[in-house]
Amino acid sequence: MADKPNVKIYIETSIKNPRGGAGAYGYIIVFCTTKKTDTGEIKPIKADTGEIKLVKDVTRNQAVLTALNEALKRLTKPCYLTIYTDVDHIAAAIKNHWLSGWEKAGWKNAKGEEIVNKDLWLSIQSLLYAHDFLVALKHHHEYKDWLIKEVARKANEEHI
Repeated sequence: MADKPNVKIYIETSIKNPRGGAGAYGYIIVFCTTKKTDTGEIKPIKADTGEIKLVKDVTRNQAVLTALNEALKRLTKPCYLTIYTDVDHIAAAIKNHWLSGWEKAGWKNAKGEEIVNKDLWLSIQSLLYAHDFLVALKHHHEYKDWLIKEVARKANEEHI
């Protein structure tokens, strides 16, 4: 059986206000695999794919969760997954396995209130647990500048 591939998901949004608004989000999926050449040499291969989309009337968390959900839906087999985001709440929820706790509590928080963005979290949970994963809370990564430029460009094209 082949080893699981290493995959990295990088997420950014132009929405900076936690109360939300209009803007764009983007993600890049990096597939880090190896290939054996004709000479038997193992050579690393990196394939990138991604998407930039416009959104209206969403919070920063909703935009990032939507991007993560869409990226996870594109993975077709289990992998070793690293998710890069700069949103503390989302990173902490995944890293600290809050989703399991929320599920046990009927998707209620410690105050007994329904979890915000419950439908997105449910979808992410069902997709995420097919993989071995970790979250990197990164305020800067190798794709950050490009992603920020692209989501800003997309939002400006539409005059959001």
